Amino acid sequence: MTPTYFHRYTLKARDRLNAVTGQTEFAGALIRRGDGVGCLHPWEALGDASLEAELSALRSGQPLALGERALECAREDGRARRGEYSLFRGLDLPRCHATLTRPSEEAFEEAWAQGFSRFKVKARPDQQQLDLALAGISRLPPEARIRFDFNEEGNVHFLTLWLSRLSREQKARIEFLEDPFPYEDPRDWREFHGRMRIPLALDQHLRDAVRGESQVGVIKPAVENPPKILAQHPQIQDWVVTSYMDHPVGQAYAAWWAAHLDQSYEWGETFHGLATHQLFEPTPFSEELHMMGDRLIPPKGTGLGFNELLDKLPWKLL
Repeated sequence: MTPTYFHRYTLKARDRLNAVTGQTEFAGALIRRGDGVGCLHPWEALGDASLEAELSALRSGQPLALGERALECAREDGRARRGEYSLFRGLDLPRCHATLTRPSEEAFEEAWAQGFSRFKVKARPDQQQLDLALAGISRLPPEARIRFDFNEEGNVHFLTLWLSRLSREQKARIEFLEDPFPYEDPRDWREFHGRMRIPLALDQHLRDAVRGESQVGVIKPAVENPPKILAQHPQIQDWVVTSYMDHPVGQAYAAWWAAHLDQSYEWGETFHGLATHQLFEPTPFSEELHMMGDRLIPPKGTGLGFNELLDKLPWKLL
């Protein structure tokens, strides 16, 4: 068997990243098998196995869910590195949304000035926070839209009351609500959408979903196989590919999938979640990533890039 190597890392968030945890330091590992690299970045707060469990499973030759995806990343990356070409050759990276952890008016205006027109807010069932976000988006031109991601921390009663008091103009600014409340009974999602007429995006339980209860699908290549998910949900027409808020290697893998899928499926223009390096303190890897307006510029090098930085890491045999 080809040996596997690993390198541990820690990312430090600039702020709280979602509604389910106040954690600001996140441990993960890069893996290297043959010529390719992948990323393991578990989110235990969202139900993932621990990093130690993932590494142990890889060591035993029976990888868990994230380990399988990291190995698939390494296979794709390795093929390109052996062929001495970039995985991004011939691909145009799609546009991204800006992820705002503190939705102040200044944050919206700053992101708009950078070139973003879609804004994802890590939301809580907190009327003050949500109203502040709508006030921020309302200061921007009409084409600006907002996406609220509740990580299943909302509830039907609160969201129904909040949406019912919004004006037509305010509702028009909301592109979708992502994981607005727990996905327990699909009928709740269908009924809520039927009453509120706001598109719903399904992320955490996309693999478990049945047809008809969400209008948008959120694909995380670090977690699931994109073609399988697309085949499972032919009724969903709008898709968003996002990173797992992980290492820039994982972020680049998500960006490659987003560009590949946009080209393969000829979707209309969409906005993906690929600019997540901005949520963390800078590292040598994140400094290799740049934005041109709301588009991520692919890192230089073969495969997923980062050649020199990867070669300098003190890899250890798993």
